[in-house]
Amino acid sequence: MDDRPRNPDQIMENAASFDLNRRIEQWRENLAASPSFRGENLDELESHLRDSVATLQNRGLSADEALLIATRRIGADGVLAAEFGKVNQSAVWLDRFLWILIAFQVWRIISSASVFATVAAAVLAMNINGLLPGLGLRQFSDSFIQVTVALLASPLTTAVGLVIAWRFCTRPREKLRSIFSRLLLRPWALTLVLFACGVIFGAGSVWVLANWLYPVLYHQNLSYTGLRMLLTMPLPQFTILALLTLFVARKRLRTSKA
Repeated sequence: MDDRPRNPDQIMENAASFDLNRRIEQWRENLAASPSFRGENLDELESHLRDSVATLQNRGLSADEALLIATRRIGADGVLAAEFGKVNQSAVWLDRFLWILIAFQVWRIISSASVFATVAAAVLAMNINGLLPGLGLRQFSDSFIQVTVALLASPLTTAVGLVIAWRFCTRPREKLRSIFSRLLLRPWALTLVLFACGVIFGAGSVWVLANWLYPVLYHQNLSYTGLRMLLTMPLPQFTILALLTLFVARKRLRTSKA
């Protein structure tokens, strides 16, 4: 055990660098990220935490030591979330339903985005296939290219690629997480972003299918009538999803602040 006396200047420096109020705010923000807590729950927990910290500081503990012990006495975040989740079940289910809606819309956007990857892969494959006879190699059949491109550029493959990029690209991930956290506090903005992305990617994927993919890979031309139907059919679905998202997000926000 190190019995050497502490440097008073170092102690003062550590105390000055420790912002108790900011640490408590961060602790509350971590709890608020869970749908298990209502506003009144967070106020009550923060009040207990501050009282406990003040009591421990009066006993001679430093601010950081008092906060550490006080948070341990109140309980771990997961334990608190489980306890309050039993009481606030409606808020928990609202949060789950909102995430289901968001996940479904994000999957629709990823599915539309995969069309662009499919087109790029198809054009590249057809061009390479056309060069093979000049190299003394036999060309692949159109059916083989169609199946291979469909597998390599499928929505699932696109989603896996995005997950890998999300895992290893730390800075963009943190930035997107921060943006999405702010959107959850603004139901109108969240709804408009999802709706706009869904419509833009959906319309773009249909245009790419009609003008690039089918003529190149399947040797088919979609008529204007067929293209118009494809462009208009997803709109009612995205509209219904947007209205549901707005309703649930607003109700969830009101419930969490209650």
